[in-house]
Amino acid sequence: MSNPKYEPKTTTEKLGWVIEECGELQASIGKTLRHGLDSCDPTDGARRNASGERERNVDWILREMADVEKAIALARSAIIRDAEESNPPRVDVGVHFVTRAEWGRVANERDQFAKERDQLLCDRDVLRSGMKQTLNGVLDAVGMLGEWTTPTQHAAVAHLRALLLGYEGVAK
Repeated sequence: MSNPKYEPKTTTEKLGWVIEECGELQASIGKTLRHGLDSCDPTDGARRNASGERERNVDWILREMADVEKAIALARSAIIRDAEESNPPRVDVGVHFVTRAEWGRVANERDQFAKERDQLLCDRDVLRSGMKQTLNGVLDAVGMLGEWTTPTQHAAVAHLRALLLGYEGVAK
């Protein structure tokens, strides 16, 4: 962008300029991949360098890279300036902007959630271990009682065994 009157003024315009320059760089690379680094545009309206000669593709790519770097530098300084202001102007483009303070709070909440989750998992494992020992003890006690005299007692023990053996990790 050679004319300063056309340079972007707002952060949004500067970000748009980055996208535009990246598109031009992409076009130059695409043409170069098809025709080679040393080739030139053969048309009459071909790109010309400062001395009036046709611009080689390698020079075109380097010029577009410089334009992208300039656009990025301009956009970066605008973004940093906006971020340092107390109430930066925000553009609603479907993206949620988060301040460093908000991000720190989210990270702390995430870490706290992870600690609570880990503690719950540990508690669950301790509970399962204790339940397993208790249920195994009940099965051992039921097994020591031996034969049951009535069909109702036998059915009750069979039902208890089925319930207890249904728990994960209980010995069979």
